[in-house]
Amino acid sequence: MRMIRVLEKTGMLERTIKTLVPFLPILVRAKKHFERPMVSEHLFTYVMGNKSKFNWIVFKMAQKSLSEVRNHLNYLNINKDNFERDLESLERSTTFKQFELRLTEVMENKDIGLLVAVVSSAPPYKDSC
Repeated sequence: MRMIRVLEKTGMLERTIKTLVPFLPILVRAKKHFERPMVSEHLFTYVMGNKSKFNWIVFKMAQKSLSEVRNHLNYLNINKDNFERDLESLERSTTFKQFELRLTEVMENKDIGLLVAVVSSAPPYKDSC
């Protein structure tokens, strides 16, 4: 979730989602969007809020999948206030700030090799933050 927020803040989330769109039907059919419901909600909400940037099929799939996620037990059992508080706390950490700078640099330079190195050195996460 932290990486997604960095991508959104730096204006790179749209490009990242469009790169992954071919896999969306597979992920949805395999019900993988239920495993990280807060991440799924954020991504699907982003697609729906930026409808003009995505094709109709992607928009409709996001709309249907968002509804499924919000009605799923995994989502309903999450304390959203605690999740947001934990996420904000983790995003303020020095380690994450350093990671954010490196990720932004890598994404701007489109250096895939460095991206793998940066992501593999990402700070550990708590729960699904």
